[in-house]
Amino acid sequence: MRIWESDGLSEDGLLGRRNDVLGLERIERSDTEAPDGLWVPFHKYTNHHPRLRTSRIALWVKLKTGTDAS
Repeated sequence: MRIWESDGLSEDGLLGRRNDVLGLERIERSDTEAPDGLWVPFHKYTNHHPRLRTSRIALWVKLKTGTDAS
């Protein structure tokens, strides 16, 4: 799952601007099928090339899949 804050431009951006990646995590569907779902921390990435993951958590997302994902 990839979550980013859009700068309103394409990924490569105009004049070197790039969208800010707020999180990029690999999540197994089976992990999200638990009755309480799964809380996933998304770490901030740098905007440099290549992007580097930082230790700073940008946001938390609760994921829950299945037939009763309410």
